Amino acid sequence: MHPKLSLSENSPASTSILAMSGETVVDLFTGIGYYTLPILAKAGAEYVYSCEWNPNAVQALRWNLKANGLHHRYTVLGGDNRVTCPHGVAHRCLLGLLPSSEPAWPTAIR
Repeated sequence: MHPKLSLSENSPASTSILAMSGETVVDLFTGIGYYTLPILAKAGAEYVYSCEWNPNAVQALRWNLKANGLHHRYTVLGGDNRVTCPHGVAHRCLLGLLPSSEPAWPTAIR
């Protein structure tokens, strides 16, 4: 059995998430849900669009969301983030691409 999300109060994901009560968020380069899960579970976002190109990460993300009972408040969009990113739906957009997300800024502001 795999554990559910367990964020300590001092984890980077817990301490860097702002209150997002009632907001819709687009999370580009989601990975396995490092920010998507705490945004839904702790920050109070109403809905998250999670965009990720890696099919293995998409599979793990879906599992993590379901295991944490968050499966009714998200859409996972697999494929190239420049193509799958929804437009005009979010209060904010996260860009978790390292070392720099600058190439994705035009996508994020559409």
